[in-house]
Amino acid sequence: MSDNPHSDPDPATRRLRALAIRRRQIVEIVALERARLARSRDPEIVDSCRDVIALLRDRRRILDAQVREAACATEDGARRMALLQTLPGVGLDVAAELVAELPELGALHRGAIASLAGLAPHGGQQSARGRSCVRAALYAAAMANLRSPAGFRAEYLALREAGKPRKVAVVAIARKMVVTLNAMMREGSPWSGAPTQGV
Repeated sequence: MSDNPHSDPDPATRRLRALAIRRRQIVEIVALERARLARSRDPEIVDSCRDVIALLRDRRRILDAQVREAACATEDGARRMALLQTLPGVGLDVAAELVAELPELGALHRGAIASLAGLAPHGGQQSARGRSCVRAALYAAAMANLRSPAGFRAEYLALREAGKPRKVAVVAIARKMVVTLNAMMREGSPWSGAPTQGV
């Protein structure tokens, strides 16, 4: 929630964002503990790291369920969650993150929504501005999309064949996804598989 603070959210949205933030914090702590585990040679430290990781993973499972429930409890949340998940690569967790952190979906033009998500190119490079949590969620969604037979793999391969580095090509697919999701939310229609203009 970095670049453009959300204005005066209702209690349900405040709860959703608080839970989403806490879930991200848990994910970050798990990553730190896994790094410590990889460096540790002392058996007691190894056991301690493993115990903490197991505890945090249990807590994350609880938070995952709470975030999904809270997303559906927001205004029009259940419908938005269902629509978002019709695009290959967007699962429950990514959909809930977008409901929480990118409520502007469907209300902005394609360039503005890509910029807000931190996925608009500036000066030949991807923007580091925008909401980093949204960018991370869409990057993960793009990776999942590329594994789906119904996803944007053909576009990804075309970018790679054109000489784009792997990460740049994945980010371009993430941008294509947020533009597609924006159109879906604006029109109130599930993804039909119809191509969107550009990536």
